[in-house]
Amino acid sequence: MDIFHLRREVLFVRNENETLKSKIIAIQAALDIKISECERSELAERDSQETILALTNELKTLRVSFKNMEEKIVQVIGKNHDLEARILEEKLKMAETLNSMNEIFDKPGKKRIPVVDRIADTGSDTDLAHSMAKLSWGETTAVESRLPMSYHLLSAGLQGISIPSIAYNNNGHFIASGGSDGTIQMWEPAYSMKLDGCCANIKQPVLSISMSGNTLLATSERLCYIFSYKGDNQSLALGYTLSGHTGSIVAGKLTADSRFAITGGRRLKVWDVASGKCLRTIECYSKCLSVDVNISGNSIVSGHADKAVRMWDLRTGDRTDAITTVHKQGVTSVSFSPTGRHVLTNSMDSSLAILESSSFERTKPVYLTHPEYRTNPWWSKSTFSPGPDNNGFNFVASGSKDGALHIWSTNKNQSVYVQKSHSQPINCVAWRPDGRQIATCDNAGAIFLWNCFEK
Repeated sequence: MDIFHLRREVLFVRNENETLKSKIIAIQAALDIKISECERSELAERDSQETILALTNELKTLRVSFKNMEEKIVQVIGKNHDLEARILEEKLKMAETLNSMNEIFDKPGKKRIPVVDRIADTGSDTDLAHSMAKLSWGETTAVESRLPMSYHLLSAGLQGISIPSIAYNNNGHFIASGGSDGTIQMWEPAYSMKLDGCCANIKQPVLSISMSGNTLLATSERLCYIFSYKGDNQSLALGYTLSGHTGSIVAGKLTADSRFAITGGRRLKVWDVASGKCLRTIECYSKCLSVDVNISGNSIVSGHADKAVRMWDLRTGDRTDAITTVHKQGVTSVSFSPTGRHVLTNSMDSSLAILESSSFERTKPVYLTHPEYRTNPWWSKSTFSPGPDNNGFNFVASGSKDGALHIWSTNKNQSVYVQKSHSQPINCVAWRPDGRQIATCDNAGAIFLWNCFEK
């Protein structure tokens, strides 16, 4: 090979070497850029992790603060109940003193002014509970009264114990009540007596009560309880303690066949009564204050603090309907009519409304109001009467903040009965399944029974 070819070969190799060097430099530069990007990504990830950790710690702190606030609220409510009980006791003492003075200064032939009146239904004058019920709370206002009633005290409030919820069993022979002291008590209204054997204490305030068949559901703070009861031998036995909720569980309902229990707080939960297992959890967007199940047991209606009324499929947990324009404030009570065609709502805005259960949006709400009616915030449970018209209901009953029972006719959409008996706001109204009696309970722990006589 001559020198010319050797030089040309050397020149070619040199050019190729320079090309490779340029490519290496370019690759090195690109690699440096990628390394810088990775380093920046690692720094950003560290910052994100630190931010997430800081937010997690802040969330834990807020949860602790919220829990402390809830405990303080419970303490304040307890103190308030104690003060209310003391006020009621002082009123009773004052009434007894004034009655004694009337007896001393009463002159023959001159009618003295009554300070303590007899209630409509006869009772024992020596019974302390009945004596507490005889305080005159004011005039009765009745508009076209179609349901004249007599009423008597079943239980007087003692030591400021509030009763948030009350319920009849299927045949109306028994009543269950839940107290703020954690006591669950069974009553036999026909004899105005307490069944001492049917009593339990869950050591936390009972927030709602529901009965179906021989099953009783009670809800409290974070826990629910399923009891079985037998009225003939006066026994109440705990079956299951249901856990899984966070916060207070102010709503609970058993299906008519006692197969399922629905409980509501920050979430809705559907439970199998026989096994005590949670079948499904439903995210309900806002705190649930009341819940009910239709007679066929396939639809759930819930009322919420965000003013919404929502309908759910019990079998799947899917939301089937919702409306937020019926009330201006939170919904404290929802209940199906006996046929399930309508839904009754009660709100903190002191109005009740009747909706078509088939479609909330397509029907115009029918409102029930009264100038003197005021909803007891958070604890005002209203109800339809058991029938018997074609629509499945004739009347609506609800308790007012001033202690009065209000009844509206759904045929005329107007008030037909107002009677004040309670000294404290009424928490819950329950209608006996045969429609012949109403039970009411209040913040001071008093339970009244109202005997209905429809014309």
